[in-house]
Amino acid sequence: MVSIWPTAEGQIAWTEHLAPPSCSRFLSIGTSRFHTDDIVCQRYYVAWLTAIAWIFMTSSATFICAVSITGIASLCHPTYVPERWHTALMFWAILIIGLFLNIYGMRLFSHLNNVVAFSMLGSTVTIVAILFAKSSGDYNSAHYAFLGFENGTGWSSRGITFIVGMVSAAFSILGYDSVAHMCEEMYKPAVYAPRAMVGSVLISLPAGLLIILAFVFTIKDIPTIATQIFPLTYILEQALGNKAGAAFLTVTMSTTSAACASMSMLATSGRVIWSFALEGGIPFSRQLSKINRQHHVPIRAMVVSVIIQCLIVLIYIGNAALFNSILVLAIALLNASYLIPNFLMLTRGRRSGTLPKAPFSLGPVLGPVCNVVAIIYELFISVMLFLPTVRPVTGENMNYACAIFGVAHIVCGVYWFFGGRKRAHNYATDRAAAVAAAASNDTGSVKGAAA
Repeated sequence: MVSIWPTAEGQIAWTEHLAPPSCSRFLSIGTSRFHTDDIVCQRYYVAWLTAIAWIFMTSSATFICAVSITGIASLCHPTYVPERWHTALMFWAILIIGLFLNIYGMRLFSHLNNVVAFSMLGSTVTIVAILFAKSSGDYNSAHYAFLGFENGTGWSSRGITFIVGMVSAAFSILGYDSVAHMCEEMYKPAVYAPRAMVGSVLISLPAGLLIILAFVFTIKDIPTIATQIFPLTYILEQALGNKAGAAFLTVTMSTTSAACASMSMLATSGRVIWSFALEGGIPFSRQLSKINRQHHVPIRAMVVSVIIQCLIVLIYIGNAALFNSILVLAIALLNASYLIPNFLMLTRGRRSGTLPKAPFSLGPVLGPVCNVVAIIYELFISVMLFLPTVRPVTGENMNYACAIFGVAHIVCGVYWFFGGRKRAHNYATDRAAAVAAAASNDTGSVKGAAA
């Protein structure tokens, strides 16, 4: 889909092209840039899901980085007692640094990503070698590594325990659409955006499997590890017997990669907000749809993303379970935003036989198979992750994701019925006029005219 329609809207635009006009009156928010004013262009619901999900996704990466720094400080200074507000302050600092880099250092991003990628691969190999070397002669059995089951959740069903433990795995296979939201700043996005998505899998899969194998064959004392602030740091310190080495490897493998991910996700969340504001789909759309003329980035949209996240992390100070539920919600929302265009592609796009040709194609067999597998997974994971992760359930360990999911939908609906629909159509009219002017003068792209 990104190869057919490379645009910053991502799955919002894919839904636009695939959705039937009959069901788009409520769900859509504008008119097509490619057709007449009477044809609906975007799915309002998908746009809201995507915008909220990417704000939460950015928060999750920033939080991982902040917790890793707190964990390193606790390792190096045994007398230090970490508090939640310490992590919140670190969270704010990382976000502000990321905002400045997104404004003034966009040209450094490609180099920074390359450095982080190589340091991640190097530290992965180093950690695997250390774990196997230090555990020589005392490895866990293959039976324990592949079939052993540790259940500390309170759930009696192994199946449910396995499912609620999939949060980290589900999180790790999200965010590939971030490339799509950067398409309008890429060279030949129809070619290189799909390559970036596939390439990220080809790089991550072997490295991830390698380090997982190292852990399951060498890990000891899981109950103690589970109580640590940042378990990776503790595992490395136990293996090396050296705090400095453990801190260095944690930084190279986790802290820097999470920080870089936070900066990249902030860029994505800002562009999602900006593209949605172009359609008038959110409050203050006219202000948030502006591009800074000097730096050529949506500064206002990114600032809004940062402010929302800085407020969200305050929840962590009062209730860690509620904050963790927000991070789980990001998984559910983003999967839901993938689900709709996948379903439309399977049921309408492929069956119509009128899809535009694109440089990247999965063909008539593999394509539908991928759509079906994706739909089943996205439905399953988006529902099951709402289950409590621990039993018995209390206010301190409750999974609030389902409640927040409902609140997000209420806000979405209320805004639509009380001004959002009218504002969206007004913006659509303005954009249509801008498109017509650009076409008559032949002076620029549709996106440039709209901006």
